[in-house]
Amino acid sequence: MAIIIFTFGAIFGSFLNVLIYRLPEGVGVVRKKSHCPKCGKTLKWHELIPVLSFFLLRGKCSGCKAKISWQYPAVEIISGLIWILVFFKIFNFQFLIFNQFSISNFQLLAFFYQIFILSSLVVISFIDVRKMIIPDKIVYPAIFVSLLYNLARKDILIPLAAALAAFSVFYLIIFFSKGRAMGFGDVKLAALMGLFLSYPDILAALWWAFVLGAIFGIMLIAVGRKGLKSQLPFGPFLALGTLIAYFFSWKMFINFIINLSI
Repeated sequence: MAIIIFTFGAIFGSFLNVLIYRLPEGVGVVRKKSHCPKCGKTLKWHELIPVLSFFLLRGKCSGCKAKISWQYPAVEIISGLIWILVFFKIFNFQFLIFNQFSISNFQLLAFFYQIFILSSLVVISFIDVRKMIIPDKIVYPAIFVSLLYNLARKDILIPLAAALAAFSVFYLIIFFSKGRAMGFGDVKLAALMGLFLSYPDILAALWWAFVLGAIFGIMLIAVGRKGLKSQLPFGPFLALGTLIAYFFSWKMFINFIINLSI
């Protein structure tokens, strides 16, 4: 079951790679066939197998022999793992433990909703790393879908309050830093996190994002890769904080803080 789910997730990851590379360039996502960005060679079916094709081609284009970015298999693997983790989180491992498996309409809706949001975070993270932007074409649809999902669950007030609070905090950071601390894309992403995680998990996500971002920034400065005034994309850390809060919840965060203080 896990292999099947991972396969579907990796295939979906191939589509995420298309979004990551084409959206910032304004290139059509569907109409244009997959091709080598260096020589323009149209890729054949056996060159499009998720994860495997990268290793079969030894990380090089079969035409011009240009190196293929490690991002392609990385995104496909991350997507496959997200599909597995979301699947077993929603269905509570009942297939593996009890050898029983039944799907309710609500579970199915929750599965595709959470896959959509977490996949959006993957796309946002990689685009932010490559281009230092958080694309509106990803974050706005994700916010809209989150609003619809919470309305369908008839549980909109607390997630909406969490989104507004996160939005306000980040907006104030931009206001007082005059835009030097972060970009407005991070503000919109924080609102999405609030809608997706709600309260109190949004607090755990933001804590992890700031702590991990600070640790990574200090490490880059220590090795001479960045200076004190260098810009660092914060979107990936917000996404990582969201993943940690989603999979491990607020209670595990509190236990972590208590154990850390002891």
